[in-house]
Amino acid sequence: KLPPGIKIKNNSIDNDRLIMDKFGHTHFIGNFGTASLLNGLCDIIIKRSYNQQNPPTSTQDIRDSSVQTITSENVPVYQYPTHLYNLDTINVDRFPLINIVERNEADAYVKVFFEKVHPYYFIFIESHFMDKYEIFWEELDSDVIKDTERSHTLSRLSSAEICTIYTVWILGRRFQQYADPENLPEDSVLDQDMIGKFIDIIKLSLSDVVLTPSIDGIRLLILFSVYLSSIKVRESGYCLMELAAIQAKSLGLHRKSIVNKFNDQKSDVMKRILWSLAKAETTLCCSFGRASAIPWEEIDIHFPVIEDETDEHFKIYYLQSCNLTKIIFEILDYKKKTQRDPLSLVSIEKALYFKKKLESFWSNLPESWKDYKSLPIKRYKPKLHIQYHYYYITLTLPMFLHIVNSHNYIVKNDDPFLSLLVCGIRSSFKTAEIVSYTDSKGFFNGTIYYDVFYCYNAIMVLTLTYILFKSSQPFKAKQIIDLNNLNSNYNINLEAILGSINLIRKLVLNNLHQIDGTMKRMSDIIETLLEDLGIIQTLVKKYNAPASNVKKIEGKDESGKTSVTSIPTGYRRLKIN
Repeated sequence: KLPPGIKIKNNSIDNDRLIMDKFGHTHFIGNFGTASLLNGLCDIIIKRSYNQQNPPTSTQDIRDSSVQTITSENVPVYQYPTHLYNLDTINVDRFPLINIVERNEADAYVKVFFEKVHPYYFIFIESHFMDKYEIFWEELDSDVIKDTERSHTLSRLSSAEICTIYTVWILGRRFQQYADPENLPEDSVLDQDMIGKFIDIIKLSLSDVVLTPSIDGIRLLILFSVYLSSIKVRESGYCLMELAAIQAKSLGLHRKSIVNKFNDQKSDVMKRILWSLAKAETTLCCSFGRASAIPWEEIDIHFPVIEDETDEHFKIYYLQSCNLTKIIFEILDYKKKTQRDPLSLVSIEKALYFKKKLESFWSNLPESWKDYKSLPIKRYKPKLHIQYHYYYITLTLPMFLHIVNSHNYIVKNDDPFLSLLVCGIRSSFKTAEIVSYTDSKGFFNGTIYYDVFYCYNAIMVLTLTYILFKSSQPFKAKQIIDLNNLNSNYNINLEAILGSINLIRKLVLNNLHQIDGTMKRMSDIIETLLEDLGIIQTLVKKYNAPASNVKKIEGKDESGKTSVTSIPTGYRRLKIN
């Protein structure tokens, strides 16, 4: 639904969307953003269901944005954050330094962060962070607050560094809370209310970060964005990540002529921040259907050397993941330029070019890395494989949606375009297989990791393929795709489609206790789509799968448990006359 006063011409071929979330906030979603593609899929399901006289009320709710995955939540707070009135231990001269978490509890969250989160947002030299972390506790333990002569002594840490430490705690706590709650620190005080207090402190410090670009500020923006994106405030997370990208450009982190002026260690830090930022930012851009703020065509810095890391397995993962990121930069640029006609000759030729680039990446991958189950058993290989297959999905999903929704397009067996669609479907199969494997090895996380997000995108391809198979009859003279050819030459058939859907649904249902926030909302949408397509009933009969979980979902005002009572400030309800 669009805000009052907004009209779209009926003959418009531009599918950019202005959606309004349940809080009344508007969001621009690019033509190939996940939310736009979801709406397109919902339209197909709704039309198909009405033809069968079975109105899909749950899918209609998704289409009407009541369970959207992109929101800016809550009424804005215009006054001084209320949480801070209870923090009588704050010394304004030392702000944002505050001691409300015990050292042993804080250390536990730092340990979880560097073991589980940091490898995928690789922006620190861990030993350097720990040096700053020790200074943080020294500052807290000092008597400077009580010493009147030194009451205005400046902290040895910047406000961005201090707030980054708080964000590390928050992310470590959030990961542990859902992945391994039994091992949370005893008598921990960092509950949701306490996190809200830290969030208020971080928000008050953001003005300095916004107005003065710095390495420390970029780190804070990245990590705070990761947190916000995980708790259903993805628009705010996106804005912070884009600001980090703009500041990285303003500091010249993408240019070797700038970065090489610093010593080797400092230069390496700048490189790892730029490339880690690029990986995180492009994923959000794919989801929102928006162009990257990072000038990829201007990037000429090399990958970091990361000599401080002793895990050779991680080094290979990181560098290969950065190589993949180079390809998604170009894909995003291609989508921006071809969004009005994804099936034009120029669009398809360019997409086939990216298919070759992805194939080249795979052929140059070390042989031991082509099997994600090979030793040693760590999350890095499966994660790289999922990233690779996600890029195939994000490349082909808009085209797939277009042809399923078309009544005129016919894909011939010798059409090069068919190879693109086959890659997208097979990547969805592989995604289901890989996430099931990672879950069996204890690598799944439903808050900080993007496991559910990748499943969510794979489900859209699988449901479109399911619709294609169910809508086409073998005796029809005119089919969009030759289904017999898909089965005989590519092993793509209804059995394989349902098997992959069942794997993903099984993963989600088995881990509901670990899923929260944005990922919970996505898992809700997966269940809703499968229910309204009648797939769940088929899975129940064929695989003895659990019955539908949709009614429980519909009964909730919000998906997930995370409170966001103080995030974000500064949003006003938009009135359009």
